[in-house]
Amino acid sequence: MHERGRFCTTCGAALQEENRFCGRCGAVVTAPAKKRRRWPLIVFPIVGVVLMAALILAAVLSSGILLRRDVFELNGCPEFYEVEFGMGLDEAADLIPGEEEIVPNGEETMLVIGEGYSTSDYRWYGLPTRNVACWFHELAGLKTVMIHFSEEIPPDQVNGLLHKIYGEATCSEEGNWLWYGPRTKVIVTSDEDGVFLWYDWVYW
Repeated sequence: MHERGRFCTTCGAALQEENRFCGRCGAVVTAPAKKRRRWPLIVFPIVGVVLMAALILAAVLSSGILLRRDVFELNGCPEFYEVEFGMGLDEAADLIPGEEEIVPNGEETMLVIGEGYSTSDYRWYGLPTRNVACWFHELAGLKTVMIHFSEEIPPDQVNGLLHKIYGEATCSEEGNWLWYGPRTKVIVTSDEDGVFLWYDWVYW
């Protein structure tokens, strides 16, 4: 397509592209106005839909609905590598990455992740833990999982997440909260040593 030439608005003389002054009359040459880019009308509904989807996603994430589990269907500690009550020590240990210490104790055996009170690599929903211990009965297998949180984690933070996951606590009293299902009790306790989260087999 042939590009239209430029002409002086004062005397009508033809102008070169780079001219800032008219070669005939000396008038200042103004640059032609650039056309504003117009967005297609379809863009605005698409942007609106994207913003609405982002708002809905943010609301869903903040509500904790994606974390929701039914305490009545629990059989173990799904938050800790999906271990289940009744598993043998070797079977559970195969699911758990990292180092562990096996501590015999009469009819029971304790599998400790994060020796003593050293730092554990395991994070419960992003919260750092000091250590995790699993108790096994020699005949019945896994019966308890205990998660001990780092010092900076307050009880309300753990309790708040459990509320999003399992709903209202079955019962609570000062420093203790309990969610009770037919096979699993989920318990939060706290004392001077910090916050402890217990998953107990209800038959024990």
